[in-house]
Amino acid sequence: MRAITQSTFDSAPTTINSFFRGIVVRQAPLEEGASGAYSPPTIMIKKEKLQIRIPVKDILFVKAEHVYSRIHLVKDQRILQRISLESLLEQLPQDKFLRVHRSFIINLDHVQKFNSTKVLLGNKVIPIGRSWKASVVPKLRQIIQ
Repeated sequence: MRAITQSTFDSAPTTINSFFRGIVVRQAPLEEGASGAYSPPTIMIKKEKLQIRIPVKDILFVKAEHVYSRIHLVKDQRILQRISLESLLEQLPQDKFLRVHRSFIINLDHVQKFNSTKVLLGNKVIPIGRSWKASVVPKLRQIIQ
């Protein structure tokens, strides 16, 4: 048996549950010679038998579809994953993503306009659920101002 290196340890999934879900959110390691800067967070997604790294900033919103979650990206791409919206929200950065409806999570960096019933992200209109309205609208006002 041999010891593992610190870089191998740092690149491991954050929890065993996230490993088995197929999605892991982690900070990319520092580039060689970088001056204290870090790469933005990414998620690893299983597509067929490949692992694909997707920058969190490229996610517009996520829509629940029964036991699946469809991840909508900025370049009109969509990825379907077998993961609950709740589990996916736990894996995404709390300060960048917000659940606004029973079936939707939005990326706050892409919010263009909103009112008390809907949010505009790019050319997509996302509804705000009645039970989420009281907590969502003040957070959106805080971000837009």
